Amino acid sequence: MPSTSGVRLSTPLGEVHVTARCDGGSTAAVSIRADGPPPLNRMPKGMRIEGGALLIVEAMLAAGAGLELSLVLRSARPMPDADPTCGEHLDCVVVSTDGMHLALAARDQEWMAAHQPDAAGYDVTLMRRGLDITAQSRTAGARITIPLALAWASGPDPLSVWYGADAILPA
Repeated sequence: MPSTSGVRLSTPLGEVHVTARCDGGSTAAVSIRADGPPPLNRMPKGMRIEGGALLIVEAMLAAGAGLELSLVLRSARPMPDADPTCGEHLDCVVVSTDGMHLALAARDQEWMAAHQPDAAGYDVTLMRRGLDITAQSRTAGARITIPLALAWASGPDPLSVWYGADAILPA
């Protein structure tokens, strides 16, 4: 029987839905560990965000079991396609409309390999309004922890939310 867990967060651009699903008799939980802007000392000079959240997805997986995550912005407002960006160990989608910017982010494959050795086949797919993430367990009883970040700010430059998401996630 698959295990499913999820949370919804309100942002200035709409609700963000985070859903985790495990198979093979495994369990998953999504929790919000911290809410608010990151420490300013982790942001480059001149960059700021107005809000953000760190979400932690924890899964206890059977050997070879899979984990599927979805981090998606749902909004009734019409929005242009998101701007997907990768780099500095960050896979990120930035959605912008009416001078407001929202970043949805996760650490990349290289970072996960170094920090979560029990996660095999970790992959992040950047979508129009979010991220899809998949991973599998290398060993029975493996605990896999996947950090996700949201960051938002108003203004002319969406780059601040990218840096904000990076600052929110574990280094």
